[in-house]
Order: sequence, then structure tokens, then C-alpha cells
Amino acid sequence: MRHYVVSAFICWLGILANNHLLAKPPEQGVEQKKTSDSALLWKILRDGQEEGYLFGTIHLGNPELSPVIKTVKGHIKNSETLCLELELNASTMMAVAQGMMLPNNQRVHNIVGPDTYQQLSKAMKQRGISEGQFGRLKPWAVATTLVMATEEKNALAMDQQLYVYALKEQRKICALENIDAQLAIFDGFTLEEQVQMLKETIELVDRTDRPLKPLLDAYLSEDLSAIEQVNETYNEDMTPEMKKKFNELALINRNKKMLTAIELELEKTQGLVTVAVGALHLVGDEGLVLGLKNKGFTLMPVTIF
Repeated sequence: MRHYVVSAFICWLGILANNHLLAKPPEQGVEQKKTSDSALLWKILRDGQEEGYLFGTIHLGNPELSPVIKTVKGHIKNSETLCLELELNASTMMAVAQGMMLPNNQRVHNIVGPDTYQQLSKAMKQRGISEGQFGRLKPWAVATTLVMATEEKNALAMDQQLYVYALKEQRKICALENIDAQLAIFDGFTLEEQVQMLKETIELVDRTDRPLKPLLDAYLSEDLSAIEQVNETYNEDMTPEMKKKFNELALINRNKKMLTAIELELEKTQGLVTVAVGALHLVGDEGLVLGLKNKGFTLMPVTIF
């Protein structure tokens, strides 16, 4: 199994808080207004004292992200600790790889049906991925592999680049979650729901070579509200029940646990703490920006570009 198949799962968690956001590309000409309350990077203060930074990542590896990564590395260098969703070490990567696999007696072609499997095999072959690389993956993991194959295969995702830099600078690493909790997000969906995700992903990659480009463009606008608008546009075809399930599993429940972990880390760390999590975790009434404010912290938007 190529390394990018494992990396794809890490990417998918942050970008696709719900997989149905791939159902169709956003409409052209959607107005996206940037405000100071929707920044990607925030300074965290308490009682006037600087405590650290909160940064919304996009879990992709793309050269266009280099200026953003450079800025955040500067804050990591001035910090004592870097907090990520996961500690992206070898044991985590191994656990991810294992968590993506079906039981030994199951194969994806037995689950998705012959017609879908034929379409899937064609799409994978066009992207240089053999049956041996995806045949034993769970349907959600197959969808991940397929869509991420349209992006940079050899570039480290932003979070991984920040992790490697923090290790190089001998900074402490704080994991806000564990891998079991993240795997449980996708395993919380039935096989039927996962197969539907996969079918929609096959349809998407047949229509566009770069399904994640609208999200990347919104991210590079340095505007959380733009990212949220793209996400909402993608989600239009979801049933209310499915949207609620995705939001609870992938965002709301995780945000509550992250918020507790971030507050504890800020309290116990003498130096600055840089927190880097998927950008969608920052937005909304249940997001980390408002959550930290409600706990008594002051958050000030910081311009990256």
C-alpha cells in the first residue's frame, strides 16, 4: 500500500467533515464576504496575556499552501507546544492503515455490487491505483483514496508538515484526540451509507479532475466564512437526518472534546501553545473560536497574507 493511501485518511477527516460535501461542485458566482470574525489564524489571550494561537488547517499537500505554512511555522517556533488533532507518528499511521481495512473475509467488490465496482476499477486504473491497493479497503476508505488521488500524491499534508517542523524544532506535541476516536467517525456509518458515499465520489471524479479545488480556493481566500459557504453549498442534497449525523459525529462531538483538551493545555503550559486543527472546527456556534471565547479567552484575528 502506498504511503499516500494512509495519508489520505488524515486529509479526509479535516476536509470532509461530511463526505456528502462532494455530492456536487459549488455554483459559480457565489458571493463570499470576508470578515474579521472569520480568519484562519487567531491569537489567544487571557487577561491581556498572550497564551498562543488557534489555526484552521486544510489537510492537503499543495504548493499553493506554502506561504500559509511558513507563517504558522513562525508561530510554532515561538511556542512551547504544538497541538494537533493527532500525533502523526508511525504508530498512528499504522493504526490508520489497519482501521481502513475490511475484515479478512470481505472484499469491496462483494459489498458495492458489480456495476459500481466496474466504475470504481476504471476510475482507479485511470489514476494508477491497482485493485491490490484498494480491494480490501472499507468503502469510505476507498472513496478517500479515489478523491485524494486527484490531488498531490507525494506532498505531505499541511498538518504533517507542521508536525515534522515542530519535531525538528524540539517542540512538545499535544494530541487533542486519539486515533480510535477518529476511526469511530467513519465506522459510525453503516455499510449502505459508506457505499452511497463511494458512489457519489465516483460520480464526482468522473465530472472533474480536481474535486477539492473549490475548497482549496476558499481556504486560500483566508476566510472561514468562505469555507463554510462552500461546505454548505456542497451539502444542499443531504437529507436533514444525514446532515445532522455527519455534523454531530465529525464536528460537534469532537469540538467539545477538543475544547476541553485545548483549555487544559493552555492552563498547564508556561510558554505559548499553537493549536492547528481542521478549519471547519473553528466555525459556527459549536466551533472552537466561540467555544474559547465562552471560556473567558480573548481571540484576535491575525492576517496571514
